[in-house]
Amino acid sequence: MFGCVEPYDPPYSDREIGFLVVDGFLNSGDKSAEVKLSTAMPLDTTTTDNPVRHATVQLEDENGDIILLSETVNGVYRTISNKFETGKKFRLRVFAKSKEYISDEVELRASPSLDSVSWRGDEKGVTVYVDSHDVAGSTRYYQWIFKETWEYIANKYSTYIFVKATGEVRTRNAEEQVYTCYDTETSTKVLVTTTNTNTLDVVNDFPLTFIPVGSIKTSRLYSIEVEQRALDEQAYTYWLNLQKTTENLGGLFDPLPNEVTGNMHNVMDNSERILGYFSGGEIQKKRIFIYRGDLPTSLQVNTEGFCPEDLILVSKLSNYIGSDLYLIASVGQPVTIGYTSAPGVCVDCRLAGGVLQKPGFWPPR
Repeated sequence: MFGCVEPYDPPYSDREIGFLVVDGFLNSGDKSAEVKLSTAMPLDTTTTDNPVRHATVQLEDENGDIILLSETVNGVYRTISNKFETGKKFRLRVFAKSKEYISDEVELRASPSLDSVSWRGDEKGVTVYVDSHDVAGSTRYYQWIFKETWEYIANKYSTYIFVKATGEVRTRNAEEQVYTCYDTETSTKVLVTTTNTNTLDVVNDFPLTFIPVGSIKTSRLYSIEVEQRALDEQAYTYWLNLQKTTENLGGLFDPLPNEVTGNMHNVMDNSERILGYFSGGEIQKKRIFIYRGDLPTSLQVNTEGFCPEDLILVSKLSNYIGSDLYLIASVGQPVTIGYTSAPGVCVDCRLAGGVLQKPGFWPPR
């Protein structure tokens, strides 16, 4: 028990890397389509993205009409067309890496009402839930994707700016404040369910995400926008298998991973492995906000960490020319003799990953 454990490098074959990964969705609600193309990478790589660029990507409807997608950013192809109507059928065709790929035909399904997005808190944190139903009973397979946005503040407010090129100090104006930031995160978990075991096509209290107590996400104001999609049985099976493969492994009695296959195929070689799925339909969206004051008292936890302050005398400011110095307040009246300073992570909220630009949907406060 006091010995060392030797590292083990799991073997992998060339077949497990380099194959095409497709993530495509056609939204008949806002008449848009987006397809992301990338290639699989080995487990030991530090790269998080490997886009497929300069591909030819097109959508073909049931009448044979072709709609081209344009590459807007690396490996992401988009278009808008009035031909994207609920009930019509489309397939995706991709020419990439000197090969031709095509998807199964997909019908654009209407999404039923997204009844509500709600939350409940307990001593451990906040859980966000979704409710939905289909009166016609024709959906049965549901998928949700969400995007979280939250407002947070730095530990300390910086009143002054240190000009590191000259060593001068000036008052920070409103446009230069670095106290309040906003951060955004898109869901990565697979969230699907079916109502096939129920008499009614109803989803009650499906848990979307959990925010633990003390999280910076609920330190001031938190927002979550939920997208609901209706799936067919084939798409549901794909996402369910992907969920089992990526999220339920690690225990002795967990299911063994199985090879997840989507609905994309190599036109000339059907044996080639392709990961991903092309689907489409109408999306229902709903957004809610959670204010810190709405939380139970036990969840209104102070997220500020320990931030020591130093006193830097005016006569010593020249020693910091060329350095990033974060000044908080002046010391001395009526003549300033120095400034209090703290580490950047305590003063500049951007250093925690957020941005200063307030989202357009953010409520006035």
